[in-house]
Amino acid sequence: PPAAQKKIAKISPPLEAYLRYLLLVRLEPQESSVSFVTKQLLRFPWNNPSKECGSLICKYMLKACRKGRYKAIAAVAAVAACIRRNKPEVAARLIDACLEEIQWAMEHPNFRDQQRTITYARLLGEMNAVSLVTAPIVIQQLYKFINFGHEIPDALREASAKQISEEFEYKNDHLPILNSATGISHAIQEDEEMQDEAFERKVEDTEMLKVVAVSFYSIYDPRVPSPIDLPNSVFRVKLVCTLLEASMKNIVTRNNISSLEGFITAFQRYLFTKSSLPTEVEFSLLDTFDALDSKWKKISPKERRKGDSCSVSDQGFPRFECWTDAHNATTAREEEIATAETRNRARLEALAGITEGNFEDILHDDDIATEDDDDDYDGSDDDETDSEDDIDDETDSE
Repeated sequence: PPAAQKKIAKISPPLEAYLRYLLLVRLEPQESSVSFVTKQLLRFPWNNPSKECGSLICKYMLKACRKGRYKAIAAVAAVAACIRRNKPEVAARLIDACLEEIQWAMEHPNFRDQQRTITYARLLGEMNAVSLVTAPIVIQQLYKFINFGHEIPDALREASAKQISEEFEYKNDHLPILNSATGISHAIQEDEEMQDEAFERKVEDTEMLKVVAVSFYSIYDPRVPSPIDLPNSVFRVKLVCTLLEASMKNIVTRNNISSLEGFITAFQRYLFTKSSLPTEVEFSLLDTFDALDSKWKKISPKERRKGDSCSVSDQGFPRFECWTDAHNATTAREEEIATAETRNRARLEALAGITEGNFEDILHDDDIATEDDDDDYDGSDDDETDSEDDIDDETDSE
């Protein structure tokens, strides 16, 4: 047999080779190891622009997460947090690269890159645990996992509006006709006839499913088909579980409980659109829900806001048994958020003088009120003048 060609080993510069040793070999999830690696990184030639220490360290941090030990991801995030005070460039580059890699993997789904993307999701959660990434960014990324690619097209929105208007007109035109004063509109049937009718109605319901229109306030809907997120694909479910597991300790707080409740509701609606879940994904999802539920219950009612709906009971986050309940809860929350945003925008624009409609309405109402007051006041004045004229007439007569 022909002799196999020897693979030529890549020769790296001394600085790059030492950085590779620190992050891929020497770094371990221990405080002493993290401290040693941090001190060594701060001794690099940062003042020399040709070395590009910031981009080089970010590159090998990502490589340490991909090709190194899975437990070393937390250590990489800890090192980035330790050098943030002196060199904030590394943390900014690391966060930006992590979000870009996740976005690219969602735009170009490939089974070969799934483990790599899950590693980046884990890194994002660990950076949230060391306060490099804020909770709103994590919640925004969670929403992006379930919404990206499921934007509602304009044609579907117009068809839904037409369907809603037709149903409204049908309900108004076809009111129930009552044949008696008590409201009975059909004759009493025997048990066998009722059973046969119920069976036939059940068959008709299964054959003709009712179409639920999209909400006017919704931007995304998981029912919208997407070639990058098929109904049998569970890759994004894995990403959500990984990110929640890594960042659960920091995002389940009093300030984020309302936003997180909205995401959990939308996530359950997303899960109902999947045709099936593999066993390992189902177990991972149940473990994540149990951990989230236990963390949710630890928030005492005193720590919760007065306006939170979850402050009434300690049953954990809301769980839904069917897609319809989850969809109705999600659309109700989207409508509430859209109404609040519209109100705030109108108030700010009115205060800035961009739109004068609100002020004109207020002034118009004030004018009406003042006119009414003036009318009442004028009437009183007329009465007083009339009384004065009577007094003058009496004096003249005398």
